[in-house]
Amino acid sequence: MLEIATTQPDLDPVWVRNHPDHVNDDESGPLLMCQWWLEFWRTGLNLRVFTPAVLRQNARNFMQDPTALKAWALTRHGRALQSRGRSDRMHVALLNAAFEEAGGPAQYPELELAPASAL
Repeated sequence: MLEIATTQPDLDPVWVRNHPDHVNDDESGPLLMCQWWLEFWRTGLNLRVFTPAVLRQNARNFMQDPTALKAWALTRHGRALQSRGRSDRMHVALLNAAFEEAGGPAQYPELELAPASAL
């Protein structure tokens, strides 16, 4: 389902629908691709395919992309609330650290107080 959404984001503009004040229609596809990476890493960490060190490095590189930074800004609080176990909490913590290191909270201060939403 996510593969179809990333290749044809106009079929389900989930990002635009969930974050109408922050996301434009043309951002839906790139944000879905960021979501795909976030879920890929979360699953890989849960299955112990990725080590925390690998995810830490990937997260730092990921947060250098402005769209990735925005994707995490929009979903990080919701993801933290929905963390199901130790691996999920580690996933959130590693990505939060990279987000903060990249200056995300300063770039998206309005999202720091926004109600939680996770995709």
